[in-house]
Formats: sequence, structure tokens, C-alpha cells
Amino acid sequence: MDGEAEVILTLNGQTFRTRTLVTPDIEEIMLGTDWLTAQECFLDFQTGKIVINGQPATPVSRKGPLLCQHVFVEEDVVIPPRKETAVPARTTLVTPRTYIETGIAEA
Repeated sequence: MDGEAEVILTLNGQTFRTRTLVTPDIEEIMLGTDWLTAQECFLDFQTGKIVINGQPATPVSRKGPLLCQHVFVEEDVVIPPRKETAVPARTTLVTPRTYIETGIAEA
């Protein structure tokens, strides 16, 4: 987690000032149960409909595979020549619509 930010969300014409957590590992907003409860949200999983503060909203779902775009090494590691080494790392997953093809460079 990199920190917090206060953002203004606009959903179906409704505006919400919301405190959010910031991380480079997630590319879209996720609304937690605390936020959904505070906004008196009603979720109908049978029909896929959501109501926020009495107003219908249209949920958007991204379906499809996630791709690994970045691998972040978490600590310095010396890799001897011509050897394989396990390296502590984390990845960021993105959806295909935001994927930019990149490669791996050898040093």
C-alpha cells in the first residue's frame, strides 16, 4: 500500500467524496462493504443490479484473462553469471485492454 487519497467518485450522476487506499498493484477502484453500507447500497446478485442511495446504477465487470505486465523485485539480489536464482518479487495484473507489450532485457 502506497498511501491514502481523497477522491471524488461520480456514479450515474451522483457525486461521492471518498477516502481511498492507493497501490500500484490494482488498476481500478474497488468499493468495500463499509463504503457500500454507508451509501445504503442494495446489490441484487440474481439480476446483476445495484442501487446506490436509492438510484439505480450499472455495474461494470471486466471479463477475460488477466496478464502480468510488471514484475517488481523486492530486494537487491546478485545473480552469478550463467546461473538461475530465485528472486523475491511481486507482480501487477492488468486486463488485456490496458496491456502494453514489453520484453525482458538481460544485463
